[in-house]
Amino acid sequence: MQKTHQNNENRVFLKAGIILALVVIAAFSPIVFLDQTYYRNTPISPELLGHENKTTVFGVTADYSDIGVWPNVKLATDLILNGTIPLWNSHAGIGAPLAAESTFHIFSPYNLGFFLPPSLWDIPILIGVWLAGFFTFLFLRSLNLKFVPAITGGVFFMLSGSITWYLTNPNFLVVIITPLILYSLEKIIQNRDPKFICLISISFLLTILAGHIETIVLQFLFVGIYFFYRILIKGNYKKRIDKQKLIIIFFCVLGFIGGLGLSAFYIFPVYELIDNNILEHEPGIGLTHYPSINVITSFIPYTLGQIHAYWIASASGIIGFWGYVGIFALFFSIVGVYLSLKNHEDKIHRYTPLFFMCISVFFIMKTIGIPVVNWIGFIPILDLLLFTNYSGLIMSFSFAVSAAFGINLLTKIQVDKKILSFIFIFSITLLLVLLIPLYSYLGPNADFPEYVNANDVKNYVGFQILQAILFAITALIIAIGITKNKSIIIIIIPLVLLELSLYIPLGLHPIFLAYKFIILFVGIIVLTILVLKPSRLTWNTNDKSIKISVLFGILIIIFLSVVLISEFSSFGMMKKTDAFEDNPVTDFLKTNMENHRMFSFGYSMQPNYPSAYGINSIGVISPFTIDSFANFVQNFLDKDADNGRLGFPPWTFSYGPMESIEKFYDNKKYFDFLGVKYIITDGYNFDSITVGIPGNTREISKIQDMESSISQSFVSPVNTITSLGVSMSAFELEENDTIILSLDSVPYDKKYHRESVLTQIINQKYNQFNLEPQIENVLNKELILSLQYPQVNNDKFAVVHTIAKDQIGFDYVENELQGTFYENNIPIDTKQMVFSILSDSNEHNIVYQFEDIYIHENYDVYPRAFLVNNFKTVEKDTAQEYLLKNPDFNLRQNVILEEKLSNESINKLKLSNDNEINNANIISYETNNVLIETSNFDASILILTDVYYPGWKAFIDGTETKIYRADGLVKAIFVPEGEHTIEFVYLPESYNTGITISLITAFILVAIYFVSRNKYRRPKIEKAG
Repeated sequence: MQKTHQNNENRVFLKAGIILALVVIAAFSPIVFLDQTYYRNTPISPELLGHENKTTVFGVTADYSDIGVWPNVKLATDLILNGTIPLWNSHAGIGAPLAAESTFHIFSPYNLGFFLPPSLWDIPILIGVWLAGFFTFLFLRSLNLKFVPAITGGVFFMLSGSITWYLTNPNFLVVIITPLILYSLEKIIQNRDPKFICLISISFLLTILAGHIETIVLQFLFVGIYFFYRILIKGNYKKRIDKQKLIIIFFCVLGFIGGLGLSAFYIFPVYELIDNNILEHEPGIGLTHYPSINVITSFIPYTLGQIHAYWIASASGIIGFWGYVGIFALFFSIVGVYLSLKNHEDKIHRYTPLFFMCISVFFIMKTIGIPVVNWIGFIPILDLLLFTNYSGLIMSFSFAVSAAFGINLLTKIQVDKKILSFIFIFSITLLLVLLIPLYSYLGPNADFPEYVNANDVKNYVGFQILQAILFAITALIIAIGITKNKSIIIIIIPLVLLELSLYIPLGLHPIFLAYKFIILFVGIIVLTILVLKPSRLTWNTNDKSIKISVLFGILIIIFLSVVLISEFSSFGMMKKTDAFEDNPVTDFLKTNMENHRMFSFGYSMQPNYPSAYGINSIGVISPFTIDSFANFVQNFLDKDADNGRLGFPPWTFSYGPMESIEKFYDNKKYFDFLGVKYIITDGYNFDSITVGIPGNTREISKIQDMESSISQSFVSPVNTITSLGVSMSAFELEENDTIILSLDSVPYDKKYHRESVLTQIINQKYNQFNLEPQIENVLNKELILSLQYPQVNNDKFAVVHTIAKDQIGFDYVENELQGTFYENNIPIDTKQMVFSILSDSNEHNIVYQFEDIYIHENYDVYPRAFLVNNFKTVEKDTAQEYLLKNPDFNLRQNVILEEKLSNESINKLKLSNDNEINNANIISYETNNVLIETSNFDASILILTDVYYPGWKAFIDGTETKIYRADGLVKAIFVPEGEHTIEFVYLPESYNTGITISLITAFILVAIYFVSRNKYRRPKIEKAG
């Protein structure tokens, strides 16, 4: 009997898995069938490598964390394939832990998917979406929900904004494990069987290895609140209730401890990193919140515009996306709360929908800063969490559960249609109330970006509201239909799929998104009519295979149409390519870098992409930065850098090209010290004259028609001009379209006339118009450049980025270049064009150029390992302070130590002299191991410009020696005179200790499982009424 029950349950699970897989395929059909990808970032622009892509103006994810994460994942997978444990990343910054950097989730089973070629990295993403739905299904089934409501709850969650808006963010891995943890808790609560301790432990292991600490803390908080609620509510325990609850608590605590033990090999190095780093977030960020205008996006997701394409001016700090759930989830959640409170027979889950609804509302209130509720941001640990970004997990999952209960109870409790109508009216009223804050952004004094106008915005918002109302009407009709005919409940799954798939960000233009809505809603109407007015040939039959075939056929037609929309739209997602394929830039760097480092001012080879190629870059993006390096960055490299970042956002787009060059030269001594040999720029070089920040401006000027032009005059600061760069963006630029630049002298002289044509525009960057032949003898001569787009029309246009009077570069153009900006030959004194002037000068050592990417060589760079004889000893943690007070300190000849050397070493160093024949050569530089050969006439101090960090050991000719922190940042050891082989090895004790604990924990859990399986039998004791 038990075996038969288990077989039936397995068949149910298999059926659920297949249905949810079909949901994933349908919802993400452009990725499955059109070879599109969520991976939109590449080390250099795909256009430069000949890849054709759609315009990616409209966002496909709320958070582009893949920039910092996936290159390191690629590095880790390559290391593992080469037989190396990926403990250390020697390529980012001046070295950092790799496996211990939790956001890289190196040891998560999810990372097995990244052993596939990078062009297939969407596969693990889609599997993750499927797991989110399947784990939610398991949890809801454990709460005694029927098959269809449980499946629908899974669809609600897997297609919610907390999933689909964060698919490339590392928090996604934590989010999908949440329902599995709740399911494992339910198995303990309902069965009190010790074998489920193992399931809890594995669940917590998976979520800890997922690594996104902010989301893990929120997840633990959510799980803890739910567990407390489940223990408190009255079950159908009759006797020994206190003892039973204590057993449950004991088993769950053991499971949690087991999860910590299993992941100890990971937790210990992570803790060591946290103990030696400066966090990206400052205490107090837990109080961050968004205006109340954002609440409506939980139910009408694109009210404020699509992701990263908002219609509100200065959207930063105003708009935040934490995850939508849609109108169906809102309506059925309210139904679930009402019917569950009415259902007195269910002694266990009568209040469960209300519990989840309250939790969701609480966290919505937190994200918009409601007083008292927002004060949880004062609580230690919680004060470091960015609730606005990551609490969508709790909100969307809670609504999914409540809505699933509502659908389930509709089949069990007779509901008057008046009640359902009242819930419908309440839902619409709630939406209207949430729309009230929108008025101030749409009123007469509203400020809109230049690329939209007030009427377009009002029409757009009105259309979004209309969509919501139509979805709500459909939900009401289906709810009433279910109360009359329980069998039509199956239609709820495709209806929810159709609604939520509309809001999955696939980069579509709003017009094409409207087309998509029309197709999806027509499908909803067809399916609704089909179930409410069935035909004998289709629905009015007892043959389930016919019903399923009809549903399947209609859905295929609908999603085929959706695929065609994505195919023919010029806006969308990137085409699948190997994002980490070698290119001319990486080939040059690999050939010439040796063991030095590079630094990029722009998006080409930005952090952390060089790591994926084994190229050393001082640039870095990380939420965890070793404290000494973070302080060094602020003190000596970039005082304006955010915590955990150097070179991102790129200097060019943060400070401006000329300001970036100035910043580099101001701090060049320290870049030299850290071995920065190459500097990369996009669209300009160190000899260029640049104006403004490309793309990063509030102002634009649009080329309106075929006859119109945008012009900029200037007095040439150079004698020869080889090309002009203009910061532009183009939309719907077709294959044969051209942007024409004309350059003339003022007054006009034929010999200075030049024309240059571009057929491709890289948005927001300096687009280079080459002048052939180059224009000469123009120093101090007034020139004017003009831009035209002959093929412009209402559907396609080009804009030129400009700067206003209060922005960087305006005064330089107006005063130094004596420039004037023109629109259709009319001077505009409040704007100047963002442009660059390139001459034939090569004063700054341009050693390589690929398209508009320039590589400059720094000939003053220090070797990565070198010997010095002179030292200065200071107190611990004061070396950088000493450097600040002594800016002339020679880092090539001297070293600052924070610990005293032995008397013997000091005496030998006092007798030593600087000797040019002393040298240190790096023989081998690998991830966890550096081998150096030294030859020194006198005793010396060897400096290796890699970060000083616990876990590293040094050996001279096989004998361990002490590592000192040098210059407040890097490694140094004392080296006796003579020839030596020196080895630096990274194998931290935290990792070794953690592995031991993990193995012991695994052995104990296996023993618990087999003992309980063979000797512990207990029937299920908790059943819903």
